[in-house]
Order: sequence, then C-alpha cells, then structure tokens
Amino acid sequence: YEGRDYSYRHINERANQVARWLIERGIGTEDVVAVLLARSPELVVTALGIAKSGATYLPVDPDYPADRIGAILADAAPKLVLREPITDLDGYSAGNPTNTDRVRPLRPHNLAYVIYTSGSTGTPKGVALPHAPVAEYLSWFGRDYQEDGRETVLQVASTSFDASIEEIFGTLGNGARLVIPRRGGLRDVGYLTDLLVRENITAMHLVPSLLGLFLSLPGVSQWRTLRRIPIGGEALPGEL
Repeated sequence: YEGRDYSYRHINERANQVARWLIERGIGTEDVVAVLLARSPELVVTALGIAKSGATYLPVDPDYPADRIGAILADAAPKLVLREPITDLDGYSAGNPTNTDRVRPLRPHNLAYVIYTSGSTGTPKGVALPHAPVAEYLSWFGRDYQEDGRETVLQVASTSFDASIEEIFGTLGNGARLVIPRRGGLRDVGYLTDLLVRENITAMHLVPSLLGLFLSLPGVSQWRTLRRIPIGGEALPGEL
C-alpha cells in the first residue's frame, strides 16, 4: 500500500491484537461488527481481527450516502460500529486467539459476514454467510484459479461488495499478495497503469461495465502483467 510492505506475520499479529481488543469488550460469535473504513491495510487487519474474534464482519462503504449507511446500520443492528482504525493495541497479545480466549466458541456454522445487496431491485437486503461455505469457496477458488504465492491481486471492489471478501480473505488465505490502491486511485488511469506495472499485478476483479471502460482507455495496452480478470455482477455483453 503506497510503497509500504506488510508481511503475513505483521498482518496476522495485528489482527490477533484487534481480535483480543474486541474480545475484551465482550464481542464474540454472532455479534455483528460494522466497519466503515476505506480500502487500506487497516481495513484488512480489522476484517481479519473480527473473524479471529468469532464476530460477524459487516463491511459498509464509507462513501455511501449517509441515508443508505443509516438504513444498513439500523437494519443490521451491529453491536459495534468502527468508523476509525483501532489504535493502542500494543498492550494486547499478538498470539492467535482460540476458543479458550473467545467470548463464545467459534464453529463452522457461525456467521462470518453480512453483505447488503445493491438495492437495484428494492430495499437493500442483508445476506448472511456462515464460515463453512465461505472457507469452502475460497479453497475452491485457490485450487481452480491456481491462486498462490505467484499471484498479485489488486483490491478493486467496494468494501460493500461480495468480491471484496474474495480479494481480502481469498488472496491472503491462498498465500498470494494483495496490493491496495490509494483512495481515488481507481479513477486515475495514469496512476492505475503505473501501479499495475510497478507492482506486477497479475489479477484484478472487475464488473463488465468497468472492464469495458478500462479497455477503451489509452494506456491499457501497457497492462501486460495481467493474466486473469475475473468478472461478474452484471450481464456480459457479447462484444466485450
């Protein structure tokens, strides 16, 4: 992120500290924690920390209109809302928390996260996913798409979209490398082209409309490191 590198060890230890911070406050299995953070290393650490605590991760794009954010929070009724990164973590153990540490045991059937639909066909609805199918999907994705330590994935999806779960948990869970663009960077083609080349990005997930836009832009011919572009979320026009 912005020229700063984070090792798996560092991310894991900070996430463990976040988990213990949450546990100390009585946050545990089936408790929803809403996170209003932009794409950043702090978002990754927070998301992983929530999972480690056993709580349920509810990502909410901070750039959403205030009324939509309010409606999501009112409907989900989270036990905790995080609008800023958690700080002052140095006093917490960096060891992996277990069910002995957690407020309540974490089992495969417990909720992993809640994602709200786009609302294109009515009021946005919260879709709740337990750990078991999420883990199964990410494991399948890693095998089927051969995602491993050779892969470098650009985090593209809004934090409120399901694809962001794959970008964060799938990338790290399969041993790949995650590159986080600066805020607003996805709208700057010059910056994006430089980032793809400089960081040797091999994969980025796109909706068809965004892919179509990128393919029409000058400089896209320089995106030669890309070898995989998973697409979804919209109809795929034949010409694209």
